[in-house]
Amino acid sequence: MKEKGNRIKGMDGLRGIAIIGITLFHMFPNVFKGGYLGVVLFFVLTGFLMVITNKKKMENKEFSVIKFYVSRIKRLYPPLLVMVFTTLGIYFFLANDSLRGMKMQVLSIFAGFNNFWQISQSLDYFTRIANTSPFSHLWFLSIEMQFYLIFPLLLFGLYKLEEKKGKSNTIKTMFGVTVAFALIMPVLYLCGFNVTRLYYGTDTRVYSLFAGMLLGWIYTKEEETKKNFYISLSLIGILAVSYFIFAGKMPIVYLLVLALTTILSMFLIEKTANSSVSLDVPILDWIGRHSYEIYLWQYPVIYLFQYKDWNKHFIIYLFEFVILIALVVWTNYFLKVFKYKQIKPKFQKAVLACGIVGLVFQATGVVALVTSKEVDSTELQKRIAENEEAIKKKKNAKSDGKMEKAKDVDYSSSGNSQKVSDKGLFCIGDSVMLSAYTNIQAVYPDSIVDAAVSRQIYQAQDILRWYQSQGNIHNTVVISLGTNGVLDENNVEQELEMIGSDKSIFWVNIYAPGVEWEASNNEYLQELAKKHSNITIVDWNSYISQHTDLLEADGIHPMEPGADAYAHLIQEKINEVMQKQKEIEEKVKK
Repeated sequence: MKEKGNRIKGMDGLRGIAIIGITLFHMFPNVFKGGYLGVVLFFVLTGFLMVITNKKKMENKEFSVIKFYVSRIKRLYPPLLVMVFTTLGIYFFLANDSLRGMKMQVLSIFAGFNNFWQISQSLDYFTRIANTSPFSHLWFLSIEMQFYLIFPLLLFGLYKLEEKKGKSNTIKTMFGVTVAFALIMPVLYLCGFNVTRLYYGTDTRVYSLFAGMLLGWIYTKEEETKKNFYISLSLIGILAVSYFIFAGKMPIVYLLVLALTTILSMFLIEKTANSSVSLDVPILDWIGRHSYEIYLWQYPVIYLFQYKDWNKHFIIYLFEFVILIALVVWTNYFLKVFKYKQIKPKFQKAVLACGIVGLVFQATGVVALVTSKEVDSTELQKRIAENEEAIKKKKNAKSDGKMEKAKDVDYSSSGNSQKVSDKGLFCIGDSVMLSAYTNIQAVYPDSIVDAAVSRQIYQAQDILRWYQSQGNIHNTVVISLGTNGVLDENNVEQELEMIGSDKSIFWVNIYAPGVEWEASNNEYLQELAKKHSNITIVDWNSYISQHTDLLEADGIHPMEPGADAYAHLIQEKINEVMQKQKEIEEKVKK
């Protein structure tokens, strides 16, 4: 096993491949649907390298727990501190509203329990939406921190087990523990646990780290061959293809894919380490060596561009890449300020300039953190709870509206090809519609409204099927879905087919700044309306973006006046189309 310094040959190249997938997933989630699988390769690499690096030290009585922790702290915290406080400083000027509720989040990052904090926010839907932030990706770092915390104990336990029971029994024990932890995710998924809980949970993800440790424990140097290189390339090809296929909402991801990617990563690492041709080509080598800083900085950059809606053209994404790399390079220069005397004279001015800029933004970041406001969703939650109760009471009631028969008239120039009626509306939506339930009822007393917290598009089929059985889906349907996830085309088309092409549909687009699928969902809805002539878009996004004072502290759900505006915006669009259809009917009569 050849090494470059203290680095095993080929491992930086694998880090580069992993971070490329993750970055592309964060930037283009609809294209690189499975890019997040690069995280699995990172986990396995971490477990493998920790064992390879420290096992001999343990055997030679040279392993020091204190030195281990100090080395990890030196590696993790300086770039992390720079990124967090610089980001806060920049956002203080450019996106101050996104800094609500930041204190606890930052504490969870530095204390190493951000993944558990994010899980807790998902259980409380309202704070989850409010706390979408430039630091959402740091759940991964928390799991690594937790692993580093217990690693000396694990290493010591394995070493003692091998002394007493032999290597074979030690490997069997490690394998059994790894498999046991690997089964936790699919079992909890089948039990109906929240996907966020499964994806972010230490107990559901730690098996990939254990798998890396297992590989490190059984690894023996083989002859370095070109055959291993070709096998390595083949495995990389499989991983790269998976980056395009396995969207995070697919059940098979939690039942099988994450485990299979762990196994693939083990083989990939083993073959790469024993390859006669190195993956550490210059570009991959640089990316791999700076993968930690790239990971830290990528989401703050991507999130800001999403939040500000700057991604109007593809060239902007290239600009994001440039900024990302510039920040990585700047971070390395900034951290050298603390070793100023060791820097060559010709670089000292550049390093000093980086240090001054960084300290200004980080000082601003401290101010931003101290002054950030907490999110108060008490009133919203109260109103939501009251509306949920009202919907339950009315769910079995029949609509008072009469089903109007569509006339044999071409209504396409009205903005909707099917007959629109304001009697007996059927409305289905998420918490945004739910927060405006009483307002919709005030405008349309005979309407049926079924809205729920956290509802996504794939959940609508069962709801539609039930209301169809009750005969409560009338001529005009109002849909308000898309805040909580990507609008998957297959699910949307299936639900449109269930509603029927003879119904007029009014789809309320979404306003959710900082939520990564806001822009793509709204673009998709525009294309959907062009494809289906019976769909009309209610442009809530354009309206509320000019009246953000009508929103709750989370910046997404309307307050009472905003909920009233939401209901009347739907009414205005329906009335506008109805008026045009009336004019068309009058022309036909003449």
